[in-house]
Amino acid sequence: MTRKEIISILAVLRAAFPSFYRDMGRKDLEGIVPLWEDMFRDDPVNLVSGAVKALIATKENSYPPTIGEVKAKMQKILSPREMTEQEAWALVSRALTNGYYGAKEEFAKLPSAVQATVGDPEQLREWAAMDRATVQSVVASNFQRSYRDKAKHEREFAALPEEVKSLSRSVAALFQPPEAAYQEKPPALPQKVRTREDILRDIAEIKSDLAKVEEERKFQRLDSISDQEWEENRDIARRRLMGMEETV
Repeated sequence: MTRKEIISILAVLRAAFPSFYRDMGRKDLEGIVPLWEDMFRDDPVNLVSGAVKALIATKENSYPPTIGEVKAKMQKILSPREMTEQEAWALVSRALTNGYYGAKEEFAKLPSAVQATVGDPEQLREWAAMDRATVQSVVASNFQRSYRDKAKHEREFAALPEEVKSLSRSVAALFQPPEAAYQEKPPALPQKVRTREDILRDIAEIKSDLAKVEEERKFQRLDSISDQEWEENRDIARRRLMGMEETV
């Protein structure tokens, strides 16, 4: 909308609500124009004018509609039949009858707004596998609340000026991790190949440990285990040592 068109619409409001504008001076009125111009710059004049006139026709008090009320009326004009949360859940409930084996197909049939609330086909499959009473009570309630909140958010976002929308998208993009972070796993590190020197080092450490155990046993430092357990542990260590020496 142009500045001239904004002034024309404000003149209509001034004529419809004379008592509200009566005490406003020229300076006050001139301050309103830039705000309306900024908020409705990207909207077609016919849509804004139609929303204003519709509000004038239904207003039961002497106060002119706010910018937010005009924006809300514009959205209703553009979407006269918005799906309710109950209707949205009815579609999901119907999809759940084939939601376990046909989750992808059923998810694809749902409207985009309902898909956004469900999330993905796997969520449909999980709900389809749950107890029906729980689905029709707890899940249904949570879904409808979420759908209602998302619909409200979409309406509020659609009412924003285009420059604010662009700023919001830019800020959101800054906090959005790269898609590659979700799609690609980091390459696995190559496994270290054990060399002959590694094996010889292990053999030396095992022999050293055996010698220490033998020495400690002489001075009765391992009284916490029985003689049989000590003999078994020593045999295991010796067999491991023999096996390693054979590989060298």
